[in-house]
Amino acid sequence: MSGLTYPQVPTVRPTDARTLHEGVHSLLPDSGVVKVVREIAHERNPLHAHDSEETLLILEGSLTLYWHRQGTEHGLRVGAGEALHLPCRIPHRSQAGPSGCLYLIADRFVA
Repeated sequence: MSGLTYPQVPTVRPTDARTLHEGVHSLLPDSGVVKVVREIAHERNPLHAHDSEETLLILEGSLTLYWHRQGTEHGLRVGAGEALHLPCRIPHRSQAGPSGCLYLIADRFVA
């Protein structure tokens, strides 16, 4: 056990990764996959949940994440240069900002 505690709600932190290359290398595990996602302006993803944690690294544009906790919907806007940690099994949906969004997803927590 590493002693790390993981938040139970989505959290945002700044990141130094500014390019696709830097972003992939900052999220890529020793063995595994990083997904590259491009969404057009105002594109929506429906309500869903994951069995694993996710870290999203926003490279261009913005994304608003909406999640449900105890029957209430919360929203959090994430922009270029920020990383979002999404705990597992949290029902959520998202919408790209007015200029769309280019982001990376790792299926794990990346500090």
